[in-house]
Amino acid sequence: MKQFLIILTILFSLQMPAQDFNSFTQIKRDNKLDNALRESFARDMNARNAHRQILPVSRLTSDLRSWTNGLTLFVTYYDPDERSFSLDIRDGAFPHDIHDPIRPLVLKGKKRITFSENDNGISFTLERFGSYELLVGRTNDGKPHYAYYSVPNDDFTSWQIPLFCILAGNYITSEGHHAVIGPRLDFYEGERFETDPGVFCAFAPANDATSLHILYGDSRVSSGDPSSDRYGKMPGGGGAGAVMGPMQWQLTPTLTGMLVNVIIDHKFVNHQPPVQDDTEIRRIQSPYQGISGQWPFTSVIPLTHQLLRLFPREVLTLMRGEIYARHGDTFRDPDTQRYFNSQPWYKKSAGTIKLTDIETFNYNLIRAVEQSL
Repeated sequence: MKQFLIILTILFSLQMPAQDFNSFTQIKRDNKLDNALRESFARDMNARNAHRQILPVSRLTSDLRSWTNGLTLFVTYYDPDERSFSLDIRDGAFPHDIHDPIRPLVLKGKKRITFSENDNGISFTLERFGSYELLVGRTNDGKPHYAYYSVPNDDFTSWQIPLFCILAGNYITSEGHHAVIGPRLDFYEGERFETDPGVFCAFAPANDATSLHILYGDSRVSSGDPSSDRYGKMPGGGGAGAVMGPMQWQLTPTLTGMLVNVIIDHKFVNHQPPVQDDTEIRRIQSPYQGISGQWPFTSVIPLTHQLLRLFPREVLTLMRGEIYARHGDTFRDPDTQRYFNSQPWYKKSAGTIKLTDIETFNYNLIRAVEQSL
């Protein structure tokens, strides 16, 4: 009888009409995406020095290919008669991204693809950095302007991973409460966390394209009081111990971490962290162990233009500078130099500064996005 009541409580609690999950790309109730993220970190932490390779674009003619800019899923079809590709939003993939060039691409030669329309001289190359295969749009001077990750057609879980990689970390509020985004607790060392940190399981860009919506704190447990007059108004009618849905957060990147606004929450849940609107969460620990700075992912994974557009311009400027600061470089701008002088990890180097291929790619792409803003 006790087991039956527990099952009944869970079934009732799953009826949550107040939260519209249709705006999210995927709802993950298992650990598949989390496991994929762990594997991605383990693999790519060892590939940060991977050399850039140019691949023959003829690889694109073999089959249907899927791509992502980190926020939107695209698909390319090859037309052998026209020798052209179309980069189209995949049906059913949320959201539709109006900032991307969605027009025919014409195959010319073995190395490059060009727009069929003149677009500031942009042409595309197929490139590889470690385990990442990208379709990269470059200007006439060879600098990256657009970038799309190749996505395996049999595993669309992976197309969200680049976004997880730039957000992942152990964050803390001004009140000292922890919020873990990305890999689960055992990825981090030397920290104690409150109950149910809530690895987020889905996302959706906000309308202004400078913030994100995520689900945080999946499968939280209700603290509802059956003697309260609000008991019957709980989703599913469950009492204490009912399994409730996650919070919905709007995250806006800042210089130190993220600004959180709670879009949807259930008043019957004792959740952690107990954030309110306009709560600043500061990243205090990164999953990229051994890489200093606020934005360590810039030295680990090649980024895309749309992921970078989430960040304010002043953040992009310091993010770009941090790539060189990690190598001990100095800066002509006195404000930038003062900023890095204040970072405990920064140490000036008298030697020659040499970036990795991934760092060079990201530096130039960040600068391009800065100029576009």
